[in-house]
This record gives sequence, structure tokens and C-alpha cells, in this order.
Amino acid sequence: RYRCEHPMLDLQRAGYASRLVVWPANDPRDYAANFELLCLQRVPWGPVLEKTVDSARAKGAKIIFDVDDLLIHERFFDELGAHILDDPVERELTRGHVRQMQATIERADLVFASTESLAALLREAFPKTPVRVVRNRASQRMVELAERAVARSPGGAREDAVVFGYFSGTKTHDHHLAMIAPS
Repeated sequence: RYRCEHPMLDLQRAGYASRLVVWPANDPRDYAANFELLCLQRVPWGPVLEKTVDSARAKGAKIIFDVDDLLIHERFFDELGAHILDDPVERELTRGHVRQMQATIERADLVFASTESLAALLREAFPKTPVRVVRNRASQRMVELAERAVARSPGGAREDAVVFGYFSGTKTHDHHLAMIAPS
């Protein structure tokens, strides 16, 4: 599930209309003028986004950047784990992607971060931009599916078992899982 669904669902629960627009599958310029608020979840800056933001701002919209990792500023590049990328082209593409994220944050009215530690880094790197914590969480649908899976498993859930899910979007996170795998 996309992290940007968190604020979208919160807005819906509060009685506001909200919609998820997946880009690049949909051209955001087709929607920008219709919203009071654009929440951009890790959207890199570029010509299409620039036109989208300009169009939205012309109608008075506010821009929120939403992030849950260190794809925020080039100074954190090595901490991303991108230095472990063997291919120099892939490494430089990732560095360029980080620069584009940084450019989007610099143009945002507000940033949502998944943790307080990430929020602190954002406040340090972008002192003029307000930052708020919006934690990652499972949707009600995810909880229901997990409960069904446990109910179907042989023997059900064991009281002494600790089960966790690890969702890694890129191979730069694989070393995190490797650290805890022996446990």
C-alpha cells in the first residue's frame, strides 16, 4: 500500500474528499487544479511536477511532501545504503534521484515524515520547511488479511512466536534485513 494513503484515509475519515492519483500512470496535471492540497509521496522534481505544482498553487493549493526514508538530501546519500550499489551508473542515477527529491522538498509547504528521527533530519536539512510526523501503519484491510492468514495456518498462531513482516522497496535495504536474519 502506498504511504500516501495514510493522510488520504485520515482526510476521508474527517469528512473530506480525497483521491489517490498514481503517477506516472496518470498525468497529475489533469488533477492539480481540482485539489486544495497535494500530498506528494516521494515524487521527484522535474518538468511535469513543476507544471503540476504551479497549476495547483495558482488555485491556492498547498503542497505536502511525504517521505519514509533518507531520499531527502544528498548529504544522507551514503546512509541510504546507495554506496553499496556496485554499478556506478545505478549509483549516479540514485544520487540524481535524491537531488530531485531534495528539490521537491525545497518547494513544499509542509513535509510528512514517518518517524521522529527522520523528522529531525528533515528539520536540520530544511529549516524553513515545517515537518510533521505521520507514522507508517497497516490498513484495516491488511490487518484483516493477516488475521485470515493466521487462522488458516496449521496450528493457528503460537503464543510464544514473534512474527513480523519486512517490506523492502529497494535492494539498498537488504542489508537491514540481513542484520536481523540470524535472530
